[in-house]
Amino acid sequence: MSIKLYYVFIPICNEFNALPNKVLLALYFLFLVVIDKAYSNHF
Repeated sequence: MSIKLYYVFIPICNEFNALPNKVLLALYFLFLVVIDKAYSNHF
């Protein structure tokens, strides 16, 4: 995972940790992975 996305993920991860629904965190992580792969393919 690229460093920029990782730094964006940290604060949002902290926000999701305050929520009882961990599914949102998992979905966001998968979203970041897909975006990272697409970004790597284009650049």
